[in-house]
Amino acid sequence: LKKLRDLPVIIELFFNGSCYADKGHSEKMQSILDAFPDIARFQTPRIFKENLLDQLISNPFPLEKIHLLFADLSLRQEILDFYKEEDFWDVTSAFRGNLELTSKTAKKGNAILKLAQILDIKPEETMAIGDSFNDLDMLNAVGFSVAMGNAEPEVKEIADFITKSNDEDGVAYAIEKFAF
Repeated sequence: LKKLRDLPVIIELFFNGSCYADKGHSEKMQSILDAFPDIARFQTPRIFKENLLDQLISNPFPLEKIHLLFADLSLRQEILDFYKEEDFWDVTSAFRGNLELTSKTAKKGNAILKLAQILDIKPEETMAIGDSFNDLDMLNAVGFSVAMGNAEPEVKEIADFITKSNDEDGVAYAIEKFAF
C-alpha cells in the first residue's frame, strides 16, 4: 500500500462487510473516474474514512479484499507482476482494469468445495458458472464448469460448457440444462 498510495490508482479496502476508501484520495479517485468513465461502472459504493491507509499501515486490521482500479494498464501490469512475485496475496481480476487481492485461502473454489462438504455433496457433483478472470479458480475447482457466452476467452477455454450470454439468461439456461 505504501507503493500504491501515490500512484494513479483507486484503492478500495473491504472489511466488516463494506467497501472503504481513504478520504484524502477522493480527488485523485474522481480525476481517474473523470478521465476514464468506463471504470466508473465497476465502482462499488464506498465509505470514506480519514487517514485509512495510514491506519492500516501502522496498525493492520483484518481485510477481506483490496480492490485496485487502474486507468493505466501498463501500471496495472507492473503492480500485478509485483504482487505475483511477492506471492503473499491471491491476485486476480474481474476485468482488465482492476486487480483484486485477497488471502490465498479466500478463493471462490475453496468456498464452493467447503459448502459442498457441509451439504455432503461430492466435489465432482458441483457446478459453477463464471465469466471473468476472478472465476478461473472456481471453475477449475468444481466438477463441471460453465462459461457465460459473454465470458473472457480464457474462461471459455477451460469450461466444460459455454452457455448463453447474460442478456440471454445464460445462468438460468445452464442450471435448467445441468442441475435438474
